[in-house]
Amino acid sequence: RLDLPCLPQFLATLLGETFQNHFKKHERRRLGAHQLLSYLHSTMRRLLPYALVVLALAPFLYVGLFAGKELGSLFFMHRRISRHNEHALGPSDLLEISPAAAKASLDSHTVPTILHRMWREDDLNSMPPRWKKAFQKCEALHGDWDIKLWTDASTRAFITDYYPNFLNLYDSYPYKIQRVDAARYFILYHYGGIYMDLDIRCLRSLTPLVGAMGRFNKTALLPATGIGLSNDFMASAPRSDTMRALIEELPRSNRFYGLPYLTVMLSTGSSFLSIVYDRMSEDEQSTVAILGASLYGHDKEHRLVRHLPGGSWHGAD
Repeated sequence: RLDLPCLPQFLATLLGETFQNHFKKHERRRLGAHQLLSYLHSTMRRLLPYALVVLALAPFLYVGLFAGKELGSLFFMHRRISRHNEHALGPSDLLEISPAAAKASLDSHTVPTILHRMWREDDLNSMPPRWKKAFQKCEALHGDWDIKLWTDASTRAFITDYYPNFLNLYDSYPYKIQRVDAARYFILYHYGGIYMDLDIRCLRSLTPLVGAMGRFNKTALLPATGIGLSNDFMASAPRSDTMRALIEELPRSNRFYGLPYLTVMLSTGSSFLSIVYDRMSEDEQSTVAILGASLYGHDKEHRLVRHLPGGSWHGAD
C-alpha cells in the first residue's frame, strides 16, 4: 500500500529516472551518429584518390568500351604507315616528268583526268567565299579536265542508280558527313579521278601527279598525315582494289562509337580509311601511292594544294 505522504517523493524519483534514462538513450544515439560520421569521413578520405582516378579515367573507359579495338589499331598502325611514308611521292617524282611528258602520258595512265568536288547544291554563290574562290582556282588550272560538282541530290541519285543495295545504309547514316564520306569512295570506284574537299585550293596543275601514278603503276593515291591517312584528297583508277576494299568495309563499320566525332571518323572518315588500308595485304598496298607531306601542303615551295579553314562538320566533341 502506497503511503500518501511519500507520493510526491515517489513521483519525483520516477520522473528523474525517466528523464535520466531518456538522456542516456539520446546520448548513446548522438555518440553513435558521431561515430558513424567519423567513419564515413575517414572512409571518404581513403577512397577519394581512387575516386579521382576513376573520374579521370571515365571518359577513356567510356570511349574504350565503344571504340577500344579501332583506336588500338590506329595506335599501332602509326609506325607501320610511317614506313610507307618513306617511299611517298615527293617533288622529285613530279619534277622528273616535264609538262609535255605528263600531257603525253594521259593516254596510258590509270587515273582519268576527272576532278570531283562535293557541295550541297550546284550554286557556287552558296559556298563560303573562300571556298568558291578555291573551286574556281582549281577549275582554271584544269581547263582540259572534267570538273564534276556533286550535290546532295545528284549523289543520292548516283547511289540509287548504280548501287541500290547500298541505298538503305546510305540513308540510315545519322550524320550528313557520313554520306559524303561514303559517296566519295563509290564515286572514285565508279568513275576514277581525283577527289578534293572544297576547303583545299589548287596551287598548280595535278596533271604531273596523275602522270607519276601512271609511271609507277599506282591505281590509288592517299595523303599521309601525322596520325594516318586522310580522305580529303584521294585519287583512284576506276574499279581500283583500294576503293573496293573501302566500300566492302562500310557495312561492317556502321555503328555508334561512343561520340559523334568518333562515329564519323571510324565508320566512314579518315580513321576508317587508315584502318582499312592497314588491313590490306602487301600486294594490295603496293598499288597505292602515298602523297608525301611536301606535296600535300606543308612545303610552300613544292606543295600542290593549300588547305583552307574548314571542318564545318565538327561538333563540340
